[in-house]
Amino acid sequence: MNTRNLLLGFLLILIPSLASCQSGGLHELKNTDQPTIESVSTTTPLPPSTPTAVLSAPESEPSPPNRQCLTQLDTLPKQDRPVGYLILGEYSNGHNYFSFDLESMNQKAFAANNDSLHDLTISPNHTLMLYSDSGGSPRKKVIANLKGEIAQFPHSDEWASVAWLDDEHLVLGRTGETPDSTIRIYNFLTGENNNISLSLPNLYYSLHPLAGIYIPIVSVNPDLTRVVFFDMQDGGRIIFWDNTTGTMLASLPYLVYSDPWYIPAVPFFEGWSADGKQFITTSPLKISDATREVVVEELFRFDFGGQITQLTRLSDTYRFVRISGAAPSPDGKTIAFWLEVSADPNQPIGTLSQQLVVLHIQTGKITDLCLSYGKPFYSPAAPKPIWSPDGKYLIVETRMPDGTPRINLLNLEDMSLFVLQEGYFPVGWIISP
Repeated sequence: MNTRNLLLGFLLILIPSLASCQSGGLHELKNTDQPTIESVSTTTPLPPSTPTAVLSAPESEPSPPNRQCLTQLDTLPKQDRPVGYLILGEYSNGHNYFSFDLESMNQKAFAANNDSLHDLTISPNHTLMLYSDSGGSPRKKVIANLKGEIAQFPHSDEWASVAWLDDEHLVLGRTGETPDSTIRIYNFLTGENNNISLSLPNLYYSLHPLAGIYIPIVSVNPDLTRVVFFDMQDGGRIIFWDNTTGTMLASLPYLVYSDPWYIPAVPFFEGWSADGKQFITTSPLKISDATREVVVEELFRFDFGGQITQLTRLSDTYRFVRISGAAPSPDGKTIAFWLEVSADPNQPIGTLSQQLVVLHIQTGKITDLCLSYGKPFYSPAAPKPIWSPDGKYLIVETRMPDGTPRINLLNLEDMSLFVLQEGYFPVGWIISP
């Protein structure tokens, strides 16, 4: 995982960690402290070996991405417009959010000039939003739809790293001055809290250099039977863990630095398939001895039983491979991601343009869509593509030569592109108001 992804993970987990929220709301919190599953505790050391990955399409020969450019449309006929709303943020004011009706192409202010609103994310079923509201005292977290607020709940500095677990529950990680692997499952419809101690062996914690708090780098699937976490064994690994039996199912190499500023991208927020049965990640195949940067990486998938499948074979063609922003389609058959490749193994980091590609998992074929975000050394890291709920469309942010951000609607069935907006960034797709 490259530096820009690590920085993104740092921001995702740091910002919620330092925010605080207001008590009160639709329901009062209940501190039941009763786990929804039996807590796991084991002192068995993790095995040092790493399972061998298998190719998903061994019959196909490795080849460069097939270049297939999209046709840019000047107008988008009404019959070709998707259903739903995009939540957009304004680059000139990161606290300005808007809803963009994809059928009417009308934009409406959702929280214009609300300097207290931040960290907005969309629920897995694309109907709700979670955001922090730092206005007033004390502050709060809010769950809402486009019609208004549904619920709110308090936040303390002890419980941070808030993310969606499923459509009714949020998951929060405990942070503090001492390492703690406890997570909290919060049902915002009933107000019920359940604390679960994961008790993972050799769990990697990052100590934030300014706040002085330990941040657990851990992720759970929606039914809490599988956990993904980091440890420092063998130079750093990502572990796929059975939380019902307390055993390791599989592992892959993963670069984990002891440098407090170098925090791994947080799988707490992404990686799981929609059904929670698979986890997709990158794994470094080569790290520069001089810079300690990843110079070759591939995409891998953990299946529920622990089988590892190598999804890409780009290093068979290129000697420099960097991958970021992997976004699986809703049906799990396709992955869109940003790619940098070169024949030069000593390619300087951040000097290649980030190109949007689509991987067809069954065949192993990769299609280059001829969309570039620019060089990450000079531009921000390319944002993760956003799939429509039906998997027919992609929302992709690109940069114009002068640096102007542009939001594009991609139709992958007819291979067309339509520019929706400029000067904004996409947050997520809502299917109902």
